[in-house]
Amino acid sequence: MEYTCAYCGRSYQTIEERTKCEEKCHNAEILKSKKKESDQRKEDMQKDYDELKMLETERDKLEKQVREKRTEFCEKYDTFEDNGFYTFLNDTFRNPFWTVRF
Repeated sequence: MEYTCAYCGRSYQTIEERTKCEEKCHNAEILKSKKKESDQRKEDMQKDYDELKMLETERDKLEKQVREKRTEFCEKYDTFEDNGFYTFLNDTFRNPFWTVRF
């Protein structure tokens, strides 16, 4: 009577030989599965990292544009920025009742 390995399909004369083959094939299948999971994780990690770097680059570009526009705005309207609020110097000096608080 022949005994066939459930994983690779090889035929053996004894159950012990088939069992050893199935054990070896099973361990190889587990290793293959773990490697596949590891490769998938690395691929997903790289994809997310690339997306993060792209967003950081876009953010840096937008921050540069904001700085340039802020500088242009301050020069155009003769203003300065203090703690995130714009104080309009022209209005301050034109209207004596206007008080500036810092």
